[in-house]
Amino acid sequence: MLSETGGLVAGLHLLTDGHRLWFSDLAHYVGRYQVELDPE
Repeated sequence: MLSETGGLVAGLHLLTDGHRLWFSDLAHYVGRYQVELDPE
């Protein structure tokens, strides 16, 4: 993930709930850009 100044602030990791797989920066996009996820 990049900071607002363009510097690297964290590496990405894959997360899972046993059914779905997502990158660790998903929460950033949901919070900052109000991205909605498919409920299925």
